[in-house]
Amino acid sequence: MVLAGIGFQVLPLNFGALGLIILSFALFVMEIYITSYGILSLGGLAALISGSLFLYRTDNAYLELSNSVIFSSVGAIILFLAFILMVILRDHKNIGKKAFNNMKGRSGEVLSVEEHLIEGSYEYQIKVSGEIWKARSQTKYNIGDQVHINDRENLYLII
Repeated sequence: MVLAGIGFQVLPLNFGALGLIILSFALFVMEIYITSYGILSLGGLAALISGSLFLYRTDNAYLELSNSVIFSSVGAIILFLAFILMVILRDHKNIGKKAFNNMKGRSGEVLSVEEHLIEGSYEYQIKVSGEIWKARSQTKYNIGDQVHINDRENLYLII
């Protein structure tokens, strides 16, 4: 809408450029609350660059915004967004490993029991720190018993 207003000369160029800059910051804020996988940030960067380039287009050289200021501020925003993306991806990659490896030594509550006669073992669903896990044991436990986690085997906790 802002670009159409500038293109059809409904908005003056300076006001349209200011509108693009405001739109860019609105898109950056919306990126925090809406899962868009970075599309809103890219739109915000495009609006910021184009709005900054259009902001002061006059014959008077004293009212001009330097391109080095524009590109350095946009570059700083790009570096910040790249850093945030790197931290999120690294944390997302390690979250499952941390949760599963830190189970040893914790205690949980038995939610359900299933007996395997062939193996002579019991399979349980236990609740540990608000999460429901599958567990195995040679010992028979009843629903509601508190159990101690000794080890893990594949996707099962050993109690």
